Amino acid sequence: MWYGRRMPTLELPSGTVSYEDRGDGPPVVLLPAGAHTIRDYDALRELLPGMRTIAIDWPSHGDSPPSRTPASAMAGFLRRIYPAFSARHMRARTDADRAARQRAIATTRDPAGLAAVAGLWASFASPEHDLRAQARGIAAPTLALWGRRDPVIPAKVGRTLADAIPGAQLVLFDTGHAPQVSDPTGVAAALVPFLEQALR
Repeated sequence: MWYGRRMPTLELPSGTVSYEDRGDGPPVVLLPAGAHTIRDYDALRELLPGMRTIAIDWPSHGDSPPSRTPASAMAGFLRRIYPAFSARHMRARTDADRAARQRAIATTRDPAGLAAVAGLWASFASPEHDLRAQARGIAAPTLALWGRRDPVIPAKVGRTLADAIPGAQLVLFDTGHAPQVSDPTGVAAALVPFLEQALR
């Protein structure tokens, strides 16, 4: 279908990333979850008729070339722990789940991918990534889509996020960390009416 095509790229401070632009209509930008790719949105994009969807790879993932982000001291730890973590907390229930888990494991076995994942995890604790104070200033319509069984970022964080952004809505799915992969139909059912209202 879309596999094997050369993707256009964007130059970002973290490096070059690939993106894919499909369809016509109001644009919807689909940002990647940490260490994920455009492919995470394939099923969901099929359920967004009449919309132009622009999906972006995470640096060093998918069709994006290796990132300029240096390797972290966490690399060896991640190489050992990630396969066990994914087997325990990212149980594959569908073919999409299995493919995502295998991609994640393969990423940690590739030096460039492992460096990017290590940098990502290390960055979560840095003060410059704490945007809670700015959340009250968000005026755009906001819909937070969250997995009720997310072991990485629990649903209580989604509730805190939605409470911090004026007028934000929170929809919980009976999924883990990536509801757009595990339940694209449910995500589309929540997203389409929200977008139709927001884009009027």
